[in-house]
Amino acid sequence: MPNKILVVLASMLAVLVTAIVMVLRRSRTEHPPVSATVPRIEDVRGNSAS
Repeated sequence: MPNKILVVLASMLAVLVTAIVMVLRRSRTEHPPVSATVPRIEDVRGNSAS
């Protein structure tokens, strides 16, 4: 009987720690920089032709 309680407590602790880590990682991620202008097709073709 005590082994079942330990297994339940250990699994609950593992789930809790996993949830905390996931929440912290999502809240601390930095968004990648976004270009101020939309790239044009001409710019891409001009760079590849050179």
